[in-house]
Amino acid sequence: MTDRRRGIEDGRDELAGMTQSDGRAPEAPHGVDPLFEAIAEEMAAWLGDDSTGHDIAHGWRVFHTAMELADDYPHADREVLGAAALTHDIHRAMGAAAGEFVHPEESLDEVEAVLAAVDFPPEKRDAVLHCVALHEEYEFREDDQGEASEGASSAERSSADRSSGRGPREDGEGWRPASRDDRRDGDRIEVDLLRDADNLDAMGAVGVARCFVYTGAHDRPMWTPDSDEPSAIDHFHEKLLNLNDEMHTDAAREVAESRHDFLETFLERFEDEWYGRA
Repeated sequence: MTDRRRGIEDGRDELAGMTQSDGRAPEAPHGVDPLFEAIAEEMAAWLGDDSTGHDIAHGWRVFHTAMELADDYPHADREVLGAAALTHDIHRAMGAAAGEFVHPEESLDEVEAVLAAVDFPPEKRDAVLHCVALHEEYEFREDDQGEASEGASSAERSSADRSSGRGPREDGEGWRPASRDDRRDGDRIEVDLLRDADNLDAMGAVGVARCFVYTGAHDRPMWTPDSDEPSAIDHFHEKLLNLNDEMHTDAAREVAESRHDFLETFLERFEDEWYGRA
């Protein structure tokens, strides 16, 4: 095991002891900057009741993995990266409340409110918003429809017509990405590190667990091989098995290889057991 993979796995061991049974934010990993602890406390109000795999424990895993990956990129701003890792899934909580998919770009006001509440450096807030807005861009989604298995429609992702350039919101305040062509070009290493860390948490053993947690929370079956009904196994083929080719950094590609292999091994074993062959 490489030093990088060992560091990420050690971090997972530390995070495994977290609990959210009382709805509060889990205890932060040892030695984390109090600024990040404060962000996590604010995020508990958004994610404390999550049962879909997008809880604050996921946020801390993304945080830890992103920081490990950033060791290879000393120019990365760790304050920006850490804040983006902890706040990137506010849009999931908003979508759960609305009963429909909410694009990350539509959560930027809420992210900004969290940053303001903890006195996050004002001059770095736009960079955090930039990371959050762009963290769910994928090459394999050529139709730009989002996660079909999670119910996103083109209407619900209407904000997809904005881009990665800096520009004013339609209301003339703050920042939003502005045209679609460059959305996948994050133009900041922090965007790539966040994307990679988030995608790595959808791979490997934790990724398998999160996939089944998500489908269970949405009353979807494990698998329906003779039906078009969305299932957990469908999500492997629609998204998870594509993530190995979506890594933006060499550091993440190194980790993704073994996690991708685990997904393939799991699927093969699952099918064998499903049909009584193992």
